[in-house]
Amino acid sequence: MKGFKLFALVMLSLVLMSTGVFATHAFGTGANGTDFVEIVRVELNDQELRIDSPTRVELEDEFDVKVFFRGHPNGKCEVGDRNPCYDVYAEAEINGYEYGDVRDVTGPFEVEPGVQDYVTLRLRLPNDLAASDVYSLSIELKDDDDLVLVRYPLRIQEIRHKLNVFDVIFNPVNNIRAGQPLFSTVRVENLGDNKESSIKVTVAVPSLGIQTSEFVDKLLTLQDENDDFYRYADDAATTNDLLLLIPENTPEGDYNVVVTVDYDRGRSVEQKTYRMHILGMQEAVPTTPSGPSVVVNVDAQAQRVEAGKGAVYKFSVANLGQQAATYTFEVLGVSDWASTRTEPTTLVVQPDSTGDAFVYVAPNEDVTGIRTFTVRVKSGANVISEKNLSLEVTGDSTKTDVKTVFTWIFVILLIILVILVIVVIVKNLSSKNKEEGVEGQTYY
Repeated sequence: MKGFKLFALVMLSLVLMSTGVFATHAFGTGANGTDFVEIVRVELNDQELRIDSPTRVELEDEFDVKVFFRGHPNGKCEVGDRNPCYDVYAEAEINGYEYGDVRDVTGPFEVEPGVQDYVTLRLRLPNDLAASDVYSLSIELKDDDDLVLVRYPLRIQEIRHKLNVFDVIFNPVNNIRAGQPLFSTVRVENLGDNKESSIKVTVAVPSLGIQTSEFVDKLLTLQDENDDFYRYADDAATTNDLLLLIPENTPEGDYNVVVTVDYDRGRSVEQKTYRMHILGMQEAVPTTPSGPSVVVNVDAQAQRVEAGKGAVYKFSVANLGQQAATYTFEVLGVSDWASTRTEPTTLVVQPDSTGDAFVYVAPNEDVTGIRTFTVRVKSGANVISEKNLSLEVTGDSTKTDVKTVFTWIFVILLIILVILVIVVIVKNLSSKNKEEGVEGQTYY
């Protein structure tokens, strides 16, 4: 009998310890040992919570927590201007999230003895909160001296069908110019309790009336990932590049880019909106009424030729207009030192095409040094382009070569003459020495 009583006492202690986790605790009670406030009940999204058993709730983005309380008639709170329960705060927190706090605080507010009131707090649950588990919801009412704490068990369950747009990568990132393509890559994850298939991802700019879509075949749940049968699938997927071509006539401004995910056979939709700044098209330089746009290039601004020879300047004319155009060339500043000609005399260039013309410059025989001149390209009576050119005329190389040859011949002849003089002098000296030797000889 004693053993049975001891066993019953132990079991009762264990039960009390297991349920005591979610009991009410008070710290710093008043002088008479009573709490200054009583938590009457707590509602989570209009569902009343219980201390002795977990309340099942689905994982949603936000929860409204209503805390109903009443000031204890025998507590420290008083009625009137001298009420010490004037700066009271309420706090709600879900314990057990790995990466931070899930909590909200409201106040200050007043608690009066015997008067019931309530406050509302809002908890935003993170998308990666592990569901299918029991969490503790802590409710605190406190002032500078006292605190009343109640814990409620919650069993948070995944929603049956729940996808989330985890992230979107845009290229370009924040700014794009009208007329250019916008590439989008969307990352979608499954936060629900069921696997999903045939998921449609759409990127759109509603104000411009443009959109593009792609399908994701399958997304598993976190539990399915541990099954070898689904080893080739995942609970998240990334789309290919989704292309949107921004119209060229789009006015500059900020636009909404809407990413929509349709799933569960079109019964469920997730949507996120991003801002993108679109730059207007750069204003084109207006063309003059004289003719179509044109670009003129010359192969060389300066050339060098020998006396008696001429130079050739190649002009390339690009017609950027919508109609064929005719161009002529006028050479200025050469009448007193050179003669010129242009081939062809009239150049016809088709639209979006390029034509070549050649300007020949032949200096007069007595001209040397650097000379400058100007070539004008005209379309009708209008000057399209003007190029300032230069030509350096050097001396006649043939005359220079002949002069050099005669100079070398003169030097060689001079050397030969010097050698001959030296030979004659040496020979004369040798003959003189022989004669002196004969005269000084004695015969016996």
